[in-house]
Amino acid sequence: MNRFIVRIHLVRHGETIANREGFVLGQRESNLTEEGIAQALSLGELLGERRSQFWRVFSSDYERTQRTARLVLRGGAGNCDDGNSGVMSAMDATIVPDKRLRERAKGVREGRPKTIPYEDALRLHLEEHGQNAEFPLLESEADVWNRVQNWIDEVVTDASENKRLSNSRKTRRDMYDVLAVSHSATIRTAVNRLVGGQLPSSIVRGSGGKEGAADGMLVVANTSMTIIDINVDITSHSGNQPAWTAELVELTNTDHLQNAKKI
Repeated sequence: MNRFIVRIHLVRHGETIANREGFVLGQRESNLTEEGIAQALSLGELLGERRSQFWRVFSSDYERTQRTARLVLRGGAGNCDDGNSGVMSAMDATIVPDKRLRERAKGVREGRPKTIPYEDALRLHLEEHGQNAEFPLLESEADVWNRVQNWIDEVVTDASENKRLSNSRKTRRDMYDVLAVSHSATIRTAVNRLVGGQLPSSIVRGSGGKEGAADGMLVVANTSMTIIDINVDITSHSGNQPAWTAELVELTNTDHLQNAKKI
């Protein structure tokens, strides 16, 4: 009765205009394409009734992830929103935007073609803005992990409190499903840090340096879904947090993309 699972469904947002055109996005904003909308709706269809079983739904605080989450929760081509209706459904109201799920900040590469390496982007930035130019935020993998781990700890703590209440009321609950719509580098970091030792040997682990990626690293496609179980024991603690371990259930599943149709 003192053990339970927080099952985290990590989903990357749908395709954006910047993704399609090959630009580094990082912590800039870009709207979903029609393809991105179709991808999110198709994932919602794949999840089916599981959508109503999510205990919590999170996204980063960017519109591309929030809209993806809305579309996943609605699912089905007939339920597409146009993003401009101003109408919020009951499902939309359950989505919690969280800055800790933001994409890894990529500094001077943001807004530039992916083919331009960091040092070239730095040179262009200085040419455009002068030697005394301010520099956009550049995060390391450790920076990203610190905020993601803090988010996981908070989710686990909240679930632990709910578990204690359910035990006292004799309404036993052993599984807490969580949907989190985030970004490729952030999801890659979470996977590496949580279950890196469980990945296929062909996948290269690492930070990707200032580029944020390298050949052979985990590919996180738009609307791919990775499921990780956080196994929690509320009788054991690490500092002030309930102790937990992580187990990989599913890695970057894209089965739903076969059925994605543009709206």
